[in-house]
Amino acid sequence: MWTSRSTRFPCGGGATTCESLWLGVPTLALSGSTFLRRAGLSLLTNLGLEELVTHSVEEYVRKAVSLGRESAEIVRLRQGLRDRLASSPITDAKRYARNVEALYPQCLDRVVRRLLMLKSLLAEFLRRLRPARTPEAAPAAAKIADAQHAIEEAFRVLARP
Repeated sequence: MWTSRSTRFPCGGGATTCESLWLGVPTLALSGSTFLRRAGLSLLTNLGLEELVTHSVEEYVRKAVSLGRESAEIVRLRQGLRDRLASSPITDAKRYARNVEALYPQCLDRVVRRLLMLKSLLAEFLRRLRPARTPEAAPAAAKIADAQHAIEEAFRVLARP
């Protein structure tokens, strides 16, 4: 339970908020700056229930007290809550899968670009080490060569159908 001495609420509102909404219980969320503190915000926004999102402890308490005094508002919020959740993007697994799959080419492109950049940097380091040919440079050169081989292997794996 939250106390006035706490600096944060005990739960970000992910699974708990989903379960409450599925059971038809309107749920307040206190939004914050981290992923976990924004779970309730995300869920409620996807349901069109932005009025249940608060941004400070004071606002949260005011809204909770206000809703506690307005039974008609609670009844209004409860009506169709499960249907609203069931028809929202939150429970649309096919849409989610399509969206994630659409990101794969972008992710692959980023990986390839970064591997190419790393390959280029390693080649430059190796080029600068080679003239030295000192015993101290040999282990570094070997590690760079190993990294270059690992990058080449990564490209071979990425090229497979």
